[in-house]
Amino acid sequence: MMKKSKKYVLLCLFLVLIATAVFNTYKWIVCGEQTIRITTSKQAYTDSDLYVSILAYNNEGELETKSKVKLLDSDGDVVKGVEVSYKDDSIIISVPQVEPGNYTIEAKVSSKAGKDTVQEDIYIADSKQENVTITFDKGIYKPRR
Repeated sequence: MMKKSKKYVLLCLFLVLIATAVFNTYKWIVCGEQTIRITTSKQAYTDSDLYVSILAYNNEGELETKSKVKLLDSDGDVVKGVEVSYKDDSIIISVPQVEPGNYTIEAKVSSKAGKDTVQEDIYIADSKQENVTITFDKGIYKPRR
């Protein structure tokens, strides 16, 4: 009985090693040697446009890319009502009326060097924020002009 359990354990370990080798080989072939950078504001507002730029490069220089961008909520789900448009080198995300909080921009980028998925965290604030004006009642507190 002990020999059979040892054989099963060794067989399982061998299968895990084979699966890991296959996964790493796949990743090496599909995901190339490239670096991808997402450039955008760290804060966006509801009912407004967010401009995003994606740059991919490797040791040869800048790479031409094709990107697919999504806006994800804090649970990793796609935010409904988001419109993404691609113009020249910019990507415009139309942020709908959503709850203020932390969100993630996810970009699936492909170039001649491979395919990668990158994420950038942003904060979306309510566009209907209130402004506060402070008025001092004594002239000594008012700045001179």
